[in-house]
Amino acid sequence: MRKLGRLAAASTVVAITSCAAAAQEPLQQSPITSGFWTWPRQKPASAQAVGDECRNKVAIQFADGHYFALRFSGADGKPLAAPTVDEVGFCQFDRAKQTERCELRVNKDDGTVDTGEIESTFAVAADHSITMTVTPKITNGAPSVAASFIIYSVRCADDLLWQILNGGSAQR
Repeated sequence: MRKLGRLAAASTVVAITSCAAAAQEPLQQSPITSGFWTWPRQKPASAQAVGDECRNKVAIQFADGHYFALRFSGADGKPLAAPTVDEVGFCQFDRAKQTERCELRVNKDDGTVDTGEIESTFAVAADHSITMTVTPKITNGAPSVAASFIIYSVRCADDLLWQILNGGSAQR
């Protein structure tokens, strides 16, 4: 019986070590794949929280690195009458540096536009959640002085986005 217990303990150590090693493997491509994504500043703790984030803003990511983001809620949190394109961009992943560089254009509420460049690094956890450290590099043609920040890359379900776009789930 003791041998069985030691074998189970050894297997657990091997499994934990294997998972830790797998988590440290270099990324071969960006973990942000084609589909619908949202990037909250706090990690959503439930499926309902993910849905709420997707109801606020979602980015449509294309396989070639282009994306655009739709905002469904205003700064006050109230649903907009129609979705607004508030960001467009293009991202490229650099395998050697393990970073993703994005050129983007942000349409602000006051009608002005900010252009810029950001660089992101990814941490993919054992539960497949993705944490991004985003560093602004250029804002409106000048080097950025903004500090890095953390966001959580969360995939939005296709059917939820379909409902939101058809007015079925835009309200909370």
